[in-house]
Amino acid sequence: VVDTEAEAEDTLDAYITVWNAKYDKADLITAMKAMGITVAANATDETVIKKINALSDADEAKLKASVTAEA
Repeated sequence: VVDTEAEAEDTLDAYITVWNAKYDKADLITAMKAMGITVAANATDETVIKKINALSDADEAKLKASVTAEA
């Protein structure tokens, strides 16, 4: 589910909110690509979240562990 309120505040589209935390979108996409997940660098938040939701629980946990939430 896309957090539309958080996304409305992110006018530069530099961050994405997943797992109830804010992440640097470019870092998350880079981590996804490193795992072999095909995702465009300019993908919408909705597309990135759909790709994450399509992962197995184990792959999602691996992705989450490979990125650091913003403060």
